Amino acid sequence: MIDEKEALEILKTYIDKDCVNRISNFIDLRSLASIVLWLINTFPINISSISITEDVESSQPLFIEIRINNCDWEEWKYLAKYTKDTLNREGLGDIAGKVVLVCNQAMQIS
Repeated sequence: MIDEKEALEILKTYIDKDCVNRISNFIDLRSLASIVLWLINTFPINISSISITEDVESSQPLFIEIRINNCDWEEWKYLAKYTKDTLNREGLGDIAGKVVLVCNQAMQIS
């Protein structure tokens, strides 16, 4: 497992500095950085950003959003399912329930 300093170094490329504390209160940054490293080393993807989505009324965190560039619906469906299945299989179901992959292009409405 990577240490906290390494995790911050990996994640600073994707996370706004103002958002780091909110994310770290919701999910372990070392686990999130490990997921990011696994994703970019397993798939030919380009992560554009990582953010936290919160309930509008209560400001309670709902999930961490990992945004990916240049993938279509089919690629997104495969990435999301494979990632969730792998995390669950590896005993990381608690993290799998907190992280959502979002494909920027698939979400655009033409």
